[in-house]
Amino acid sequence: MPAPVLHAPPSKSLTHRALLLGALSSVPCVVRNAGLGADNRATLDVLRAWGARAEVDEEGGTVRFEPFEPTAPAAALDCGNSGTTLRFLAGQAARFSFASTLTGDASLRTRPNGPLLAVLEQLGATVSSDAARAPLTIAGPIAAADVSLRGGLSSQFASSILLALAQTRGRSTVRLLPPVASRPYLDLTFIAADAFGLGLDVQEDEGGLRVGVPGGRRPAASEFTVEGDWSGGGVPRGGRPPRGGGGGAGARPARWRGCCRCSMIGTCWCASPRPTAWPTWEPCRPFQPCAPWRTAPGRTRSARPTKRP
Repeated sequence: MPAPVLHAPPSKSLTHRALLLGALSSVPCVVRNAGLGADNRATLDVLRAWGARAEVDEEGGTVRFEPFEPTAPAAALDCGNSGTTLRFLAGQAARFSFASTLTGDASLRTRPNGPLLAVLEQLGATVSSDAARAPLTIAGPIAAADVSLRGGLSSQFASSILLALAQTRGRSTVRLLPPVASRPYLDLTFIAADAFGLGLDVQEDEGGLRVGVPGGRRPAASEFTVEGDWSGGGVPRGGRPPRGGGGGAGARPARWRGCCRCSMIGTCWCASPRPTAWPTWEPCRPFQPCAPWRTAPGRTRSARPTKRP
């Protein structure tokens, strides 16, 4: 009898990016293996409030999008408890000529967003907030420019700005000052942006990052498959490590607790193919499972990520 194969649940972090870019795609797009938990649904609900045309297959875990043109929402946009939804879509709201109000539950309304809002204002957006906390009322449009952010801040701020500028006419540069925190989650943004043709040029820059943004590009992909993430599920009982990705023959082993190079929990991206424009990334012992609780060289266990941005 063949051994059972366990499939990692979809990556919540990558699903946010896939839903955003899939909804805005200039061609019909199918997002496969999408996470459909509360946070990802919040992102989908806000996109629908702007007019996104989405058909969800609950059983198959797919979301089918048809191209649309954003329109002013009829009411405030409820992001629930999802900070990723609030921050990612704040950047998109800054592209539109109409005003959008993004809010959420009591917990979300306590989270600070000052650095993100400051950059959006620098780019030309009109912003009002409750001391940089939700509800956020944002109207654009923004214009291309060169901006800097402290890299130690939430990666959600940088991802929001990058995905907004990528669709704004004109070339921009976003510089993340060292040290850069949550690099694996920025990598997810770069991977999704590359799959949807946004053409980001990512370069190391004296311990930080410099990202060239061509601008004026509408996302375009006919399909995108969200990879599994073991940090979103429990560890099974038994002696063998579960397998990551889609499972089956040839699937690479899942990585336990944290990648031994990048410390990302769940299935790490270090062993995935990378564009050669990103020269400093090295493979992380491909096809070998990390030991439990192992951390990256020079890091302590306390540095291991505990929450997906």
